[in-house]
Amino acid sequence: MKGRAFLLVLVGAATAFLGLLDGVSAAKASDWYESDPMARKLSQLSPEEIEILDGSGLLHHKPIILPKSEYIVSGNDYFDWPIATKVEDTIVVLFDRRHFHGGKPKDAEPQWDENSGIRMILTSSDGGRSWSDPLDVFEQAGMWETTIFDGWGGGLGAHNGVVYLALNEGIYHSHDKGKSWALITPEPDFSNIPGKVKPAKADTSSGVNPAKETTGTFWSPSMRLTFDEAHGLTLWTTRDFKPSNRNKGEAEERNANYGKYLCAIYSRDFGKSWEFEEQAIPEGVTLSEITPLQHDGKLVFFLRNGILRSYYAQAYSGSGWFPFDFAVTNVSSMNYMDTPDVIFNPVTQRYEAAVTNRTFRNSGIPMEMQLWSISPDEWAAGSATWRFEGVLLRYSKPFGMSDGMNPVASIIDEQAGVQRIYIWGGTVQEESGIFQYSRSLDTPALSKYLKSSRPPEK
Repeated sequence: MKGRAFLLVLVGAATAFLGLLDGVSAAKASDWYESDPMARKLSQLSPEEIEILDGSGLLHHKPIILPKSEYIVSGNDYFDWPIATKVEDTIVVLFDRRHFHGGKPKDAEPQWDENSGIRMILTSSDGGRSWSDPLDVFEQAGMWETTIFDGWGGGLGAHNGVVYLALNEGIYHSHDKGKSWALITPEPDFSNIPGKVKPAKADTSSGVNPAKETTGTFWSPSMRLTFDEAHGLTLWTTRDFKPSNRNKGEAEERNANYGKYLCAIYSRDFGKSWEFEEQAIPEGVTLSEITPLQHDGKLVFFLRNGILRSYYAQAYSGSGWFPFDFAVTNVSSMNYMDTPDVIFNPVTQRYEAAVTNRTFRNSGIPMEMQLWSISPDEWAAGSATWRFEGVLLRYSKPFGMSDGMNPVASIIDEQAGVQRIYIWGGTVQEESGIFQYSRSLDTPALSKYLKSSRPPEK
């Protein structure tokens, strides 16, 4: 394997660093891969990829919940779409459960039922070493009667020790670090929001994901929630998204079915009454899910640009609010876009984005999670040219055979010196599980290792 000599140089540091990553030794970092057939299968990782992960002392990867019998409700054995936030010493992860992501025959079991949805919570108070049993927010806290949201997603954020959870079906808060949840209010005031109101409880009798048959105006809340003194709690979204048509027709028709506005729905009283502001998006950028990041008074977005087989986009505000400057980046995806992540790395002092390259099913090219970066000064000056840092993770097969990733809404553990990214892994027609991918914040060392040990696919 190319880079093996460099890999061996780093082996001596692996034990110490992996102790910070997940409290295990390098020798035990992949025990799950050898001992758990389900984890091995769903991880979509080859033995060669595991060797790369374990050999550096800079990376760690492990399952945090798998679709084993004790966690499956009414056949919902596909766990996907994890996002995370951190409150004090506790990591809170939101995830979805359903019957499958896509690709099953039309006469297969339904994709969706009354137990499906983005509604499941996991928590860890020891840096991701161990995890709680999953908690169903709807079972514990109920949901609104009506909502203005329609689409696919949900958001997490922590403010003053309180965790906030925004779903289509309600805005929730937790005062005990994610162990219990309650609706902020059963009847929010959306009278100032210029959108359609619809029932919050989706009709699942057809067995089809209700997000595919939208009747409201706004797509789902953003993956990260933002907080500031002037606006309180803000949910970022888009409007006029038509998911049932987004992959049909010519490129121009497809583009028209994605969101053309960046919308802020905000609440100064943190969930009871809501206000609205938006900005039209320039030509060449269309939206579905949105990834915001607040840093140093600024607000930036790394965006899942809806234009298929194209480039991710970005948006920047030096004031932390409207207006935003939009641009299309040099970061691409071969096939459908996935929802990306963006952080400010306190070690490198750069913005860094984890993105998925979803490849074509018949391409023979495995799908990847990649790392890119840009300096704050470059972004502020209007640059949209990001620097490739390396392939963080490579699944064994193309997208459509392998499934998963979605690295959005990771967290930074400064004490451990790592970024923890939550992704899913599985196969399209079978089950899926949630994994924690931890990588060193020493991006120069990591980039050197990644580029030497895992050369790009041809």
